Amino acid sequence: MRYCCLIILLVTLFTACKKSGDNIAPTIEITVPAYMTGFQVFDFVNVEAIVRDESQLQAITVDIQNQNFNNVIPTISVPITGNPQQVSESAYLNDIHLESGVYYVKVWAFDGFNERSVFREITVTGVPLSINNMFVISNPVSSEQSWSVFTSGSLVPFYTFESEYGGAAVNSYFQYLYTMGAESDDLVAYHPVIVDTLWNKKNLGNPPLSYYHKMLEGPQGRIFVTTTTGLVLSYGQSGTIGVQINAPMSYQPDDLFIWNDKVIVEQKHPSTNAHVMGIYYNNGGYLDQSVATGNDIVSWEVRSNNELYVFSNDPSNQAHMQIYEYANNLFWEPHGLPAGKVNATYALSADEVIIAHELGLYKYIYSSNSLLQIEAGHNFVKLLDDKVNHVLWCVENNKLFSYDYNGNQLSQTIHTNLIRDIHILYNK
Repeated sequence: MRYCCLIILLVTLFTACKKSGDNIAPTIEITVPAYMTGFQVFDFVNVEAIVRDESQLQAITVDIQNQNFNNVIPTISVPITGNPQQVSESAYLNDIHLESGVYYVKVWAFDGFNERSVFREITVTGVPLSINNMFVISNPVSSEQSWSVFTSGSLVPFYTFESEYGGAAVNSYFQYLYTMGAESDDLVAYHPVIVDTLWNKKNLGNPPLSYYHKMLEGPQGRIFVTTTTGLVLSYGQSGTIGVQINAPMSYQPDDLFIWNDKVIVEQKHPSTNAHVMGIYYNNGGYLDQSVATGNDIVSWEVRSNNELYVFSNDPSNQAHMQIYEYANNLFWEPHGLPAGKVNATYALSADEVIIAHELGLYKYIYSSNSLLQIEAGHNFVKLLDDKVNHVLWCVENNKLFSYDYNGNQLSQTIHTNLIRDIHILYNK
């Protein structure tokens, strides 16, 4: 009998608590914008809604999210002045990197016990890709980097940086310019218009070697650099260090490539000339897997999520083209290359790669396993793709050439000095 009374009491208390609680979520009606209304980046999206609850409203927010349901604007918190609550907010699409596609206006409400989210689809048109500047870099004296702007077929002086040429880069994502010293000068980030210093990283030195070695622009504006002390470092917008990678003992990191959110590092042993290709996680810098290679890697091009084209020169300066298979962690060679060195490459697609060889320009076609020479008599050392005009820029000594993707020469420009580098600064 005593136990029956206890059970009745517990049931009564549970029922009373449930009745005193709230199990009805707020209701939300989005009235503006209409379904699939179109907007452009830098537009304001006006959001109007009516939010009600049978008892109270404690919080209401407005967001705009992408198709992965990640916010693309800062969350807007709506002040609650009544119930029902009339929502009227304006969301600014101020991110130039937003791509064209479907997005979602999200209105969320909470009454202290229950929450509800309602979504309204809209479309956003991204800002078209355009070129802000094309830079041609030389170093007429050892302590200077002379940058020129290539525009309308002419080279116009832009700025002379008092820095050794150890490397240079542009960052379209954050709109930065970078210079890097070869011996003692720092790694410096500059504003691309007023050319003031945004941040700099001290050259720590590593006599008799230089400290900084190679530089690469990574995803979302991060800059990766290799050092002769065995470190690979990445820097974000403010210059804070992100991922840090340590090369194997006694090896020095050389060239870099970003693939499938991993960092691929070519690592050399300075005395034995042994080479190792290490694959590291971009988040944390931990080693995923590595594979030995006896060649000096020049470049990587993406073939698929499992395969990379790897171009290299062996110790006798003979060029090689290999396929690296990630799943099996091995190399294989689909086709031989002519006698001589490979200098640079550019993948037109997963099936076609342009190869700058010391005997000229070649095109390799994977589907037919064929190698075609498309231009002879030039020893191009750098290739740069113009993603807006679909032009390939090629550097040979003090000459700058442009080609279409079929290998037809479009232009030739002569610089007064040896060209060390070329970069395109896009609008985003």
